[in-house]
Amino acid sequence: VGPLRAAGDVAAAAARAREQDAPREAADLLGALLARRDVDDLDVSRRVALHAARAAACAHAGSTIEAVRARHRALALAVTDADVLRAVTSIDAPVSFSLSEGGDVDEATDAAATRLLDAGPAPADRVRLLAARTFARPPDQARDDADAAVAALADLPAGSPDEVALRPVALNARFWGLLVPARWDGLDDLGVELLDAARRAGSWGHRTVGHHARFLHATGRHDLDAARRHAAAALAEAPSGQLAATLEWSAIFEAVALLVTGRADDAERTYEAAAAGMVARGLANGEALRLAGMIGVRRAQGRLGELVPALAPLHAAFGPYVADPYALALLAAGRPDEARAVWVPEVPVRADWWWLLWTAARAEVAIGLGEGAVAARCHDDLAPWAGRMAGLMSGTATFGPVDGVLADLGVLLGHPDDVVAGHRAAAAALCARLGSPPWPSARQPAPIP
Repeated sequence: VGPLRAAGDVAAAAARAREQDAPREAADLLGALLARRDVDDLDVSRRVALHAARAAACAHAGSTIEAVRARHRALALAVTDADVLRAVTSIDAPVSFSLSEGGDVDEATDAAATRLLDAGPAPADRVRLLAARTFARPPDQARDDADAAVAALADLPAGSPDEVALRPVALNARFWGLLVPARWDGLDDLGVELLDAARRAGSWGHRTVGHHARFLHATGRHDLDAARRHAAAALAEAPSGQLAATLEWSAIFEAVALLVTGRADDAERTYEAAAAGMVARGLANGEALRLAGMIGVRRAQGRLGELVPALAPLHAAFGPYVADPYALALLAAGRPDEARAVWVPEVPVRADWWWLLWTAARAEVAIGLGEGAVAARCHDDLAPWAGRMAGLMSGTATFGPVDGVLADLGVLLGHPDDVVAGHRAAAAALCARLGSPPWPSARQPAPIP
């Protein structure tokens, strides 16, 4: 069978598989076709369309790493604006997690979307492009595009097929742009709005994101019962392609909930299983989520130094984003000179779901190294978050009460004894409310493995 006939037959079969909610089958069919040597004989636009279709199928199957690779192949081939548009907007599945390892900017997608947006696309394409560029950036850089995607819906006739179908896409983009501490409180309202828009569009996958948004708002308020209800609702409604990701983020939440209640060994097993599932299913950042969770586990156990070998390659790959927990692990392992060498406190902590976690880690490094100026900056950053568990808002990991870190910073900075005691009392009260045992102090030297 020639390439043109094969391409048509496989594309039709893949489309039928998608219609029957079998995106994995569609992705595999398209992957097998694209592996044929004679596919190179097809014209460029047809090859772009096949790679774009595979990117969409992989995304709907929950295999985000494969999806991004397929989109990059489509972009590398695309010449005309129509082909670039098809490639950029090919990943049209609901998004709950970062699409790329490390959460950095997807430069190829970002640049292509920017060029098309500057050319003044049609209103519906503008919404799609803004959403695609939103997901190509980390949340702290995505706010403007996310808000613009929602605003651009006003250029579509109210109630039209495009407006109904694209509203959950734009609201999903806004969800991504809200995953920064300063905007976290908006997640519940966004989740309610997205649930309604997804119902009207018939998009169960976007309803899953709506439940995820409400779940994250609940974890931000440390209402673990409400978080479990929203996680259960997400699992109940998740289509096949969203189910794997939903199972994993809900499992990771159970891991951090176990850690909060003092069951560190059970938390460790749950983190390991969830991360292995993410990696096996082709979801990005499974190993990063495992290590973030294990940093909290090992810190609670006084064994953080054991993570130095695991964090070293991650630090080599991602640099400043991992420098604070890596330096803290080196300190715990009794290697302060190495900790000082890798630490880069002049680089701002990325304002995403882990900002509070890594800012607490930076504060503890400052305490361990006796760096008063950095400690003072960390105190100012953390003070508005008194009464919280550092990292718990992410639903993935925690360092324990922010007040405990503020108390330790206060000792280093010479704050009045009653202020330090007040923070220690607040930390104890929060632990009592959550059923959590006392957390270790950064000023208590950890055992050296």
